[in-house]
Amino acid sequence: MSTATATASTSKRGRFFYELITVKVEDKLYQIRKDRLERTSQYFQRIFSSLKDGDTNEGSKENPLELRGCTKAEFENSPLVSDIANALAHLESSGLDSKEKATIGMQYGVSQFFIEGSTDLAKGGFEASDIDNLGDSMGYATLSRLLLVRSMARETHVALPLDKLKMRALV
Repeated sequence: MSTATATASTSKRGRFFYELITVKVEDKLYQIRKDRLERTSQYFQRIFSSLKDGDTNEGSKENPLELRGCTKAEFENSPLVSDIANALAHLESSGLDSKEKATIGMQYGVSQFFIEGSTDLAKGGFEASDIDNLGDSMGYATLSRLLLVRSMARETHVALPLDKLKMRALV
């Protein structure tokens, strides 16, 4: 797969515009909205971020992005919603600690896990020695917000449930 810019055809439906990317898997071409690929796949996020400075023809019908090592069946079979719900239920019952919940919630967009884990962390669910690991996994901006909420709650001496504080969700 080359490392050139993906600019494909732009489609218009009503008043909405979106960019279509042409992807070639084995011998079949697929046209998919670029924003969906970026939103659901870290692989495509990396591809599109590396393509921004290159050839503007990559991802077009004439020059599709070619996926090697992936079959048509694998590419066409995304997980079912029930599979995702079962996976989340399994994770919930596996006894994740607050750090793992917040990190999984943040990385995979599971707001329930992010809120539960972040609330526990803001209540004091980690040690000073955990700060570097949390910063690496959650991002230092998120960790800073958690530490600020934690500090504010300690300074105010008000019996305010931390789950009622409104942190801007990053999920």
